[in-house]
Formats: sequence, C-alpha cells, structure tokens
Amino acid sequence: MRFLMVSGANLKIMNGDGVHTRELACRLAAAGHQVDLVLRRYCRPPDAAPPGVEIIGLPVPKCRLPGKILWPALVLLFVATCLFFRWRYDVFYAREGVFELPVILLLRRLGKKVALEVNTVMAEDLRARGRTGWMAAFAGRAQKRACAAADVVLPVTESLAGWVMRQGAPARRVAVVENGADPHVYRPGVSDEAIKKLGLPSARRWFCFAGNLAPWQGVEVILEALALLREELSTGDKDGMKERFVPAGGWGKRDSPVVCGDGGKFRTCHEDVTLPGGKNDLSDAGGAETRRYESKCGRWSRCKSGISGVGGTGTAGKSPDAGLLVVGDGPEKGALEKRTRDMGLADAVVFAGRVGYEDVPVYINACAAGIGGGWHRPAGTSAGRLAVTGSSACKVFAYLSCSVPVIVPDLPGVARLVHREECGLVVAPGDVTGLKEAMAEVLRAPSRWAEAGCRGRTLVEREASWERRAAQVVRAVQESHL
Repeated sequence: MRFLMVSGANLKIMNGDGVHTRELACRLAAAGHQVDLVLRRYCRPPDAAPPGVEIIGLPVPKCRLPGKILWPALVLLFVATCLFFRWRYDVFYAREGVFELPVILLLRRLGKKVALEVNTVMAEDLRARGRTGWMAAFAGRAQKRACAAADVVLPVTESLAGWVMRQGAPARRVAVVENGADPHVYRPGVSDEAIKKLGLPSARRWFCFAGNLAPWQGVEVILEALALLREELSTGDKDGMKERFVPAGGWGKRDSPVVCGDGGKFRTCHEDVTLPGGKNDLSDAGGAETRRYESKCGRWSRCKSGISGVGGTGTAGKSPDAGLLVVGDGPEKGALEKRTRDMGLADAVVFAGRVGYEDVPVYINACAAGIGGGWHRPAGTSAGRLAVTGSSACKVFAYLSCSVPVIVPDLPGVARLVHREECGLVVAPGDVTGLKEAMAEVLRAPSRWAEAGCRGRTLVEREASWERRAAQVVRAVQESHL
C-alpha cells in the first residue's frame, strides 16, 4: 500500500506529534508499505529518512502567521501536481484535517481514499491556548467537515471517537488507534545505573514528567504535590509512609483497579505473584549483556530488597527524599522554573530541557514512577479540552515500555487503560492531595509498583507497540467503506 502522509509535526523536536508521525511512518514502511511524508522543510529530522520513507519538505517560512497561511496552499499545490502528472498513492493520510481540508475535499470528489487522524478537538485546543472565538469556531467547522468527508477517521481515544461520530462520521468509518511506544528503544533499565549516568543524588527517589510543557499538562499541580510530599517526608511521618490498607487474611488475589485521589483516601490492590523464571529478552539502557531476572522486566528484582530504606513489603524504614525530573521544553518552562524557585523546590526539581528521543529512557529508568499530563483545576481553561479529548499520551506508553508504573489523571482513555492493566494509579485531575498520596504510595511499596510496571511493559509488547498501531491503521484503511 502507498501512503501520502501530511503532518504539521516538527520532527526536529520530537514531541508527541513528532513521535507519532515519525514512528507511524517508520512502522508502515517497515511493514512493506511505501510512505511519502510531507512536512514543513524546517521540520525535517536531522538524520536520514528511514528505509521506505521519503521525506518531502515544503518551503514554508518559520514565521507563524505566514507559515499558517502558506502551509495549506502549498499542500494543495503539491497534491494537485501529483494528480496532474500521476497519482500513485492508495491513501492520503492527514493529521487533524483543519489545514488539509481543501485537499481532503478535492480527493474525495475524485474518489481517492482519505484517512484522517484525530488527536484533539481543535476548537477546544485553541480555547485552551487562549485564542479568539472566531479562530476556534473556524477550526471547529473545518475539522467537523473533514471528519464527515474522510473515508476512515482514526481518533486516539474512545471519547474522541464519540465526538467524531457526533460531527457526522458514520460509526463504520471510525476506528480508535491509540498512541504507543517503541519497546526496542524504550526498554527497562537498572535505576541505580541510570541515576549514576545522569549524575543525580542516589539517595533520592525520583518521579518523571516527560513531555511538552504546555498549559494543559498541569505540571504546576505536580510541583504542588511534590512540595506536599517532601514536607511529609521531612517531618519524619512514619505513619504516613506505612500501608493504609491491608485486606483481611493478608495479600490475596488482585483486588481491584488501583484508584487514588478522593482527598487522600484510597485503595490499593495486592496479589500473590508467581513470577516467571528465565531470561529477560531485553538489554538494559546501556546495551549491556542480557541478565537473568526473577521477572520478565527486571525492575521487580531490583526493588525486591527495598530501596532507600523502604522495604518491598511496605514496612516503614528511613523515609526517602523525593524529586522530579522534567524532561522536555515548551511555552510554560520559564514560568514553571520560577514557580519551582518560589516554592523552594529548586534543589529537588531538575529541568532537563529538550532531550534526544533515544536518550529519554535513561531519565525514565532513573525514576520510581512516571507522571502523565492533563492535571487541571475544576474551572481551569484546559478542563473542557481534556474532558472532550481525553488522553492517550505518548509519555504514558513510554513509561510503561520502560517497566515504570504510572500516575495519571482520571481522564477518558488513559485512565481506563491503567485501570484495566493495573499498571499504576489514577487520581482526580485537580486533586493535589490525592496526587501526593499516589506518589507516597509508590515510595511505600517499591516492589509492588515495580511489578505494576512489569504489567505495563507486557501491555506495550502485547498491543501498544508502534508496529501494532501501524497494523491497526492498515486494517482500518482496508476495511473502510467508500
């Protein structure tokens, strides 16, 4: 199958849009499909294109307004040129559909197959960014028209699928294809080795946020929860670091999905685990020789004896210190750095900045848990966007692929996944105390949550690798009805 893929993502930055675009194109090509990827010229990746992917850069200026005006015109001109000489593609694949709407309407009129990926509701996204009402209304109408016109629409969450169908797309044309991770790059590693490689204090337990520092991520809520956690740890609250819930008769089978966040009250689930023997089929982050672990992912073995004085059975020892690794860049970085200093967290929060795609796993493997994005106050500007869009963040799959448990807000999509796989904790999006308690729970019982991370790794290998996501796209395109 031959794909003409058009994306506004910047593959030099490799944020969520860039990761999705590059990985999907690479996996489609690896599966034997031909992929021509159309980007803004200045967004082309610095390295060579993967085998089977031809990257076409259109001469769009970096200036925001002229670039936005010229991009749809240049895409339309490029597609019209291809149609005039010889249309050699089986599928035109677009992201979001607002800027590509003229091309989508033209191709549908000519009977060409169009696939449309939907990652967000553009109108809500623009409102969250503080854009004017007319701009949001225009983008909303354009995206609605694109969803109704496409042969197959590929939303990344079930809540987005519902929104797409409300825009006029028949259910038979809608197929949910979530984000994923590359389990060959994002692999489990030994925490102590990653901490040493990064030059971090070894006595501190770290949490990770890896992603775009945009307003709707709610990183300031994570900072507030970290401040509360460090205050609790500094007071030597041994009772606060003990188990809060023990089922009658001791640990039994898995109890229920892990939920946390109603003002600090929560339930945890436990189980007797018969861990498989044998060798791990993955090397550590440094590419060292494969080791023998008591579990498939290796993090359980590392945590079994306890870390920083906190035993694997949840017994209270010397309370560990806690810190946060913030990996990524974005419009909120300066404000977050100032907020960190004002809260007295400058020594406990590391802003790593923009990190190479293949280097991010080192930061993740240094951490006890990965924290998702989408935290917001009940009346926050991002609340509407997140309620409609939900979350299928690449960062969450990246954490799980490294066998790191996750702490995520209770949003459509990612929360259901964490509940189903029991690979982390779910907290109400604006519950700072609940988020603090979730972080404390990870510190109380590292072995239990390392095991949860192993379940996340199994999920990625089973159904959330980019290879499997690409196969879902191909199947959806083949089964679409004209």
